[in-house]
Order: sequence, then structure tokens, then C-alpha cells
Amino acid sequence: MDNRMKKKVSLPISIAAVWMLIQLLLFTLKVPHHFKIGIYFNLFFILAVIVLTLYLQVKREKEFHTFATNFKNCLKSSGKYILLILVFLFAYFKFINPQFLNGLKEQRIEMIESQEKDWPSIQANNDFYKNTSFEEYYEKAKSSAEILSSVSLNMSFYFLGLFFMSVFYSVAVPLFYKKIVLRI
Repeated sequence: MDNRMKKKVSLPISIAAVWMLIQLLLFTLKVPHHFKIGIYFNLFFILAVIVLTLYLQVKREKEFHTFATNFKNCLKSSGKYILLILVFLFAYFKFINPQFLNGLKEQRIEMIESQEKDWPSIQANNDFYKNTSFEEYYEKAKSSAEILSSVSLNMSFYFLGLFFMSVFYSVAVPLFYKKIVLRI
């Protein structure tokens, strides 16, 4: 048998590929709120990467390592997953669906424009806007919507969210695995 046939695909790569396929399928089928659904899948898949990494490590080595080693291994696997997801998201925002962020920006601007008729009551109920005209508010909100629709800012938010979740999961899963599953 050829050595190329024995090579296994990395766990983070395979789970990231599944997420990418789901995201592309949701986009192709024009599922409403497909990106929010993708975020929830991402939270589950990053947990799956960490749980399966720890499970396969214990199964392969027949021992449970120290917390620091387990934390490092889980974070390393989730880091690979996060990098693959970010590369895909960059391609998604730039090439696959470049109108996605522009659509969000247009929705924000439409929401701001719809507040014009309620502007006197907004000013009456909020001291911050008492001395502000609707035109000033509209220009500030429009520039804010433009900033929020940038690819780099969205990628940064996505990275931070995934990173913090992976740190949380990398702490919680080894503790859970040790105390509940192995009962050590």
C-alpha cells in the first residue's frame, strides 16, 4: 500500500472544511440569516475540535496529561481551525459574497433614515441628542455604518470571538473531561 494513502487529514482541517461547505450551501440556497446560522455552527465546531482533540489524545496515548499540556494541545488545534475559518471568511467577504457587508451597511442606513420621523421624541427622551440635529446624527451614524462594514473590522471581531471561545473551551473541556468523564 502506498504511503500517501495512509496519511490522515488533520481534525481541525476536516471540521473547518465541513463548516465552509455548510456556509457555502446556506449561501447558495439563499437561506435567510445564513451568516448567523454559520456563527452558531462555528461555536459548536470549535467545541467539537477541542473535545475530539482531547479524546483522541487520551485514546492514542492511554494517559491524561497535565492541565497545561491539555490546554496547550486544545488551543493549538483550535488555533488551526480559527486560521482556516479566517482565511475562508476573507475570501467570502472579498470574492464569494462581496455584497454581504454592503447589504448590512444599507440596512443600517435604512434603519437610521426611518428614525427621522421619530427624531423629536428621541431628542426628548435622550439627553445626549438634545442639542443635535437629525442631519448631524445621520452623518455620524452613516460614517459608523461604513466603518462597521469594513472587511478588516469584521475579521477582527470574528477572530476575537473565536479566540475567546477557544480559550474558554480549552479551559473548560479538560476540566470537565478529568472531573466528569474520567473521574480522576
